Amino acid sequence: MSEVEEKKETEKEQYRSAMDEVAALLKEKLVSFEPLEVKVCSLNKDNGVQLLGIRVKEEGTNYSPVFYPDLRLRHGEYNIESATDNLYSQFLEVHQKMQESKFEIEDFENLKEKLRIGILNFEMNQEKLE
Repeated sequence: MSEVEEKKETEKEQYRSAMDEVAALLKEKLVSFEPLEVKVCSLNKDNGVQLLGIRVKEEGTNYSPVFYPDLRLRHGEYNIESATDNLYSQFLEVHQKMQESKFEIEDFENLKEKLRIGILNFEMNQEKLE
């Protein structure tokens, strides 16, 4: 492995570690919403880009938003606390909106406008289907 590749791999590992730390701190801040699951996940976006995000899934809800923290290196360190605070604010905003806009899944008239159809090749998209 070349020096450049090693550096990229190290940076990737450091970023993942910072994401794990943000997820752990966010879970601590969201203790009043327990039970919930907060985890770092890798998502393939529609444009083929793969991003790391933090998924929050509250038990008993039918949504699990994914947040993408603004982790910037400043003086060689990631801004963990700032990113966590921002995600906490984003979660509260999303949570409030979801509480205000609950709809019954059984009500197809309300549901049909929120549906998105996609065709997936099982072998090529096994990760998406899990």
